[in-house]
Amino acid sequence: MTSKTPIYISSYCPLVLLGLEFMLKRENYLFKKKFMSAEITISEDHESSFLVLFHLEEGFVSNIKLIKRFIIRYPLAKIMILSENGNQRHIKKFFKSGIRAYMLPTICDGKLKQAIQEVLSGKSFLDSCISETWVTMTLQRTEPKVHLTRREREVLDLIVAEHTTKEIAEKLFISSCTAETHRINIIRKLGVRNTAGIVREAMRMGS
Repeated sequence: MTSKTPIYISSYCPLVLLGLEFMLKRENYLFKKKFMSAEITISEDHESSFLVLFHLEEGFVSNIKLIKRFIIRYPLAKIMILSENGNQRHIKKFFKSGIRAYMLPTICDGKLKQAIQEVLSGKSFLDSCISETWVTMTLQRTEPKVHLTRREREVLDLIVAEHTTKEIAEKLFISSCTAETHRINIIRKLGVRNTAGIVREAMRMGS
């Protein structure tokens, strides 16, 4: 895969920088430069579009200020964050500030490439490990209003784990039609339009 969008990476960890640089070059992305500090200056015009992957240390307040300053300076930049901070409120604030993707350091190589591709195509990306946790929190908080059957909960777990309707049917030994019916019922009971809506609802309900 190739991309003409310049990509920069920033991390406090030399091994992470080397790993990210290796992956980007291997996949023929337009890798430009790596930084050992989150306080970086990009040699791009302020009207240019480019991607920056920040691997951030702990410290939400300083990090959100850093990202906001960067976005003000480079309004067209596509920002991805790699961080151990899984706090729901913090992640929501990062997205509200203008970032395009948020991932945990445990993300696998394939998912990281998927995240980059989605951001480069104008979409957003949230690590599935985070979204799965948020969905679970949503169900726990809405227990009095959301009444899912045991089978619907099983189907929901598999949906969150990114299984297709066919795969769900095979794992639960049911027909694809039955699996799709369960999926539709789950979406209806949660009051959303699709699986992505479940994640958005979880974000909205976060404290």
